[in-house]
Amino acid sequence: MVDFAFPPGQAPGILGELLTDRQAEDEGHILIPQDAGDRTMQLASDYAKAADWLWYSSGEVTIDEAPLFHERRRLCLSIHVPEANELVEAGETVDLSVLVFPTRGVGVATAWIDGSPDDPWSRKDALWQMHESRWDLFEPTRVLRDTLDIERHYPFLAVQLDVDDLEGYRDQNAERIATWLTGGYEDESSAHRRKEVSGGLNLSQRSYEQLFMRWTDALALYRVVDPGTYQLTKLRAAQLFEYCVLTRRLFRSEARRVARRSRQVGAQTVPIVAPGWREANRLLVAFTQAELELVTAPPVASVEAQRLVDAALARFGIPELIADTRASYQLLDQRLQWIRAQWLAVIAVVAFVVNAIIAVAKG
Repeated sequence: MVDFAFPPGQAPGILGELLTDRQAEDEGHILIPQDAGDRTMQLASDYAKAADWLWYSSGEVTIDEAPLFHERRRLCLSIHVPEANELVEAGETVDLSVLVFPTRGVGVATAWIDGSPDDPWSRKDALWQMHESRWDLFEPTRVLRDTLDIERHYPFLAVQLDVDDLEGYRDQNAERIATWLTGGYEDESSAHRRKEVSGGLNLSQRSYEQLFMRWTDALALYRVVDPGTYQLTKLRAAQLFEYCVLTRRLFRSEARRVARRSRQVGAQTVPIVAPGWREANRLLVAFTQAELELVTAPPVASVEAQRLVDAALARFGIPELIADTRASYQLLDQRLQWIRAQWLAVIAVVAFVVNAIIAVAKG
């Protein structure tokens, strides 16, 4: 996965084209090209079904209650790779997903690359070392080409294990499994590795799933189940990770906008009338709405989903990020109120002088 930013309201590439072509919209918030093949249609269907495990459907939450939830759009594509590159073999098909909040100008792009029977750490390490080749996968979509900013990649690794007792296997192989999450690049101690994948940090309560997240990586472990269950559960976990990445990116981008606006708002800014004043107030309203909908009261579909979302946001440090961002918003709000008070004082003085002149003239 990779997060990215673009000019608000101007989604790039195929995604932007589909957003203006209403015939391309499938059920809910998923967009697919009109000439999409069966694989893309199945991918879109699986994403939609997995989303229902986390969120209310659009018809169950009004646009006034959850405007961000209603505006989100996901692009699904399956790209045939004719020539081999460092990531995939020639003739393979790679499934792509791009999720955005169009009016906020943030998104997260995901490329699904099949693994091999090799050790999962080896596969993750190989993909990490081929950093630049990842852009090639999204080239046909033109989505990432014109984006303003890309912060980082977020590896999501899903592993199926042929074991009956998934929890027991995790405990017995904790140090090795921890490297599937962390990459092993931090030269952690044995005790720290075991802690990273301890039962207390497992987000899932399902017997066939173990789910671990931190703000840089995610690891989902599964014992062998039927392919349909595995696909939907894996996509549910991936969408939970996406949600946290997108939320983090949104608040970081909004914080930058606030910082820029704070520098631009000064004593010369006329309250209510000046565009800078209206934009600053719009930012304050947008922050409040995003905090309410994404963190305080997201439109989750069940108790299980609520617990997953709350725990994942905590692992990402989202509450702390919001607290820091809110401080910037409060400074901007205080600055606006100070400017308003200064202008009211000026208006009061002008009114007093005008009344005095009128009184003298009449006298």
